This record gives sequence, C-alpha cells and structure tokens, in this order.
Amino acid sequence: MRETTSATVGRAALLWKPTDQLTVQLGKYHEQMLAAHALKDSAARDKAVTDARQQLAGIGGKPVTAEQAAKIDGILGLKTSTTIQ
Repeated sequence: MRETTSATVGRAALLWKPTDQLTVQLGKYHEQMLAAHALKDSAARDKAVTDARQQLAGIGGKPVTAEQAAKIDGILGLKTSTTIQ
C-alpha cells in the first residue's frame, strides 16, 4: 500500500509548481484527511477536514477551491467530504 500512496502523492504533486517539500506536504495532508475521516463525531470531523484543507491551501500559497480539493482527494484515493460516513 505504501507504493500506491507514494505514487498517488507524486501525481498530486504535478498539480502545483514543484518544491523540495511538496511530496512531504501532500503526504501530511493525506494523513490528516485519513485521520479526519476516521472521526465519528461529525463536528470534529468537519473541523479536521477544514484544518487539513487550510494546510493544503498553504502548499500552493493560494486558496484551494472545493473542486480542486476534490480532485486532489480523488488522486490521493480519499473519500470526498460528501462520502464521509
């Protein structure tokens, strides 16, 4: 599974201007979103997703639209916010 994660993070990295830390930052976002999805409390989950998305915006240095976040989530194999149970 680690190879899949590395490959998907690498593909997501192509969406922004590459930096030395981009893969690490996207990996951190991926981990934050996985942790958010694991939360049972919807308010805590929503806050965790919001915090992760703010970190994602920091990677590119500009706001990320919902559509862009959904595309990145899809590349990383994450559930979208509408499919979180």
